[in-house]
Amino acid sequence: QLRRLVSWLRPFPRPLVLMGDFNLPGALPELITRWPGVVKGATYPSFGPRVQFDHILLDGFSDDAVARARASVDIRAMDVSDHCAVAADIPVALPVG
Repeated sequence: QLRRLVSWLRPFPRPLVLMGDFNLPGALPELITRWPGVVKGATYPSFGPRVQFDHILLDGFSDDAVARARASVDIRAMDVSDHCAVAADIPVALPVG
């Protein structure tokens, strides 16, 4: 499914952010998509995280933007889900004028 989604996203303008619970551990989504991942940490289960299933992938971002996003990652256990919440500041330059 991830391969099909990335193929479907090919004609969309960049930069692109793809995030969610992929049910794929660790760096596997990065290997499949060839997009850099932002999150590096366990996100499941929320009551004692041992594996990363939740991801933020970027395409069309500079290396500096990816590094800044990685530095901002926040992984938090929440009472509303069996997965941790994942957040990051994604630096996006908006067109001027």
